[in-house]
Amino acid sequence: MWTDGFESLLGCADWVYYCVVVDGVIVRDPELIPTLYTWTEEGSDGENWHPKRVGFDIDEDLEPYKPATYVYGDPGAVPSGGLIRYAVALAAFNEATANAHVRIWATGRAG
Repeated sequence: MWTDGFESLLGCADWVYYCVVVDGVIVRDPELIPTLYTWTEEGSDGENWHPKRVGFDIDEDLEPYKPATYVYGDPGAVPSGGLIRYAVALAAFNEATANAHVRIWATGRAG
């Protein structure tokens, strides 16, 4: 889900640091460990987006029923395009359903 209004705010910073807090992780199959993936995308027109760098900013296995997991990421690769958005995916393999409550904080710094 994308939130309108933050793309230009994140794009004005040269460096953006993210803190992601995940809690309430639930998986239907207890044998599977869900993984949180995040990545930064940049664009110049708000319609065409591409990854800011190759790979994920955060690639973290989550323990189900753990009170909270804190992960941090820095997409690096400055400067950014004029608009920035942050993508989040929660995946579990073998078509298992995973749910979680995810909160994201972003701190930007100008160069």
